[in-house]
Amino acid sequence: MGKSETRQEGIPNWVWMLLIILPILYLLRHLIWWLVCPSYERLASHEIDRPRSSSKPESSRADDLTVIKGIGPKLSQALRDSGIWSFTQLALVSNQQLTEALDRANARISNSETWKKQAELAAHGAWDELKAYQQTI
Repeated sequence: MGKSETRQEGIPNWVWMLLIILPILYLLRHLIWWLVCPSYERLASHEIDRPRSSSKPESSRADDLTVIKGIGPKLSQALRDSGIWSFTQLALVSNQQLTEALDRANARISNSETWKKQAELAAHGAWDELKAYQQTI
């Protein structure tokens, strides 16, 4: 048998190419997704639910939470003590965290379900819609 007639044993070249090319394509797919995808879609749900920081933000980022119907100065301070400083944070906070914040302030509120929708409208600057919604509750 000559050299041209001998058969090589082992893994074929096309298999090696697949083992190299497929992981590279997979990594490129995720890299492109990371670059193109909005940042809020990259966050895990547990990262969205919790407030970012309990420290006081800049005064320009702190919203007047008393705009929300049902939140007075005492509840506003209790929410700020829990790290909820903005309408966006209030709209995204979990019900459990909201209940814990109210419990720490010894506040028993039965109508906190509407706060999230009100906070969402306020965060988007839909003040007319917020006023209309507040008249219905």
